[in-house]
Amino acid sequence: MLVFFKNKRGFSLIKVLVALTILSLITIPMLSFFAQAYDYTNRNRATTLSLNVAQNAIVYMQKQQFDQIKSILPPTIDDSDESKTLKYTNSGSTEYYYKFSCSENFPSCNEVVNPVINDVPYSIDIGIKAHDQYPDYLIDVIVKVAATTNNKDLFLKGVITNEKIR
Repeated sequence: MLVFFKNKRGFSLIKVLVALTILSLITIPMLSFFAQAYDYTNRNRATTLSLNVAQNAIVYMQKQQFDQIKSILPPTIDDSDESKTLKYTNSGSTEYYYKFSCSENFPSCNEVVNPVINDVPYSIDIGIKAHDQYPDYLIDVIVKVAATTNNKDLFLKGVITNEKIR
């Protein structure tokens, strides 16, 4: 042990450079891992916020009076008019919904449809259509949240029930 402390030669420049090279070969991939994890976290945060915005819109629609929502539904949905329809495609099948638009009959609708969270504006489209099997008791609703940071639109489906069966 005493021999080690008496040796005053130290490390050579080559040994220091080799140690730094080995350290950088280990550190650089770890830094890219943290950058990827940060990006993944931000995309998940954006998706979670979009999902919460969509859930809020569905809850808003479910609180409205069934007859009032049903009265604005057209008898048939014209899928050629893209300004009045919302298109949803999943697993090869396509569904068309009538685009719900805010009016004075629906209080605080604009706050639900155009929310701003953490200084990020969200754009929401709400589509409604009569339920295929139970048109007198259920209205299908779909909410589309336009992509903000993750470049992928989010769709969430729900149902508005008639007050008679609530």
